[in-house]
Amino acid sequence: MSVWLAAALIPVAGAALVFAREKRRRRTHPVSGGLKADITLPHSEEFELYGNAFSHCSRKARLVLAELGIPYRHRHIDLIETGAYGTISPNICRSTRLA
Repeated sequence: MSVWLAAALIPVAGAALVFAREKRRRRTHPVSGGLKADITLPHSEEFELYGNAFSHCSRKARLVLAELGIPYRHRHIDLIETGAYGTISPNICRSTRLA
């Protein structure tokens, strides 16, 4: 094995180890679909957009609403990565522990 090939494989192996560790650490659980009648969101306008300034989809929705002249209220929510994703309603972010 040549030296340059070994030097290229070391970072790849390290990245694979980091990926495997993170994947094992972040367990997922099944989410049941359908309407959640017990979850209520406060609203004051006919159209309210819950989004983040960094969200591409939220930007597209704001652009369409502005172009059509539809009045709406934008409610900022934090990204999940910040850990403050429960800012909408405490009932939205329920999780069940897997045994």
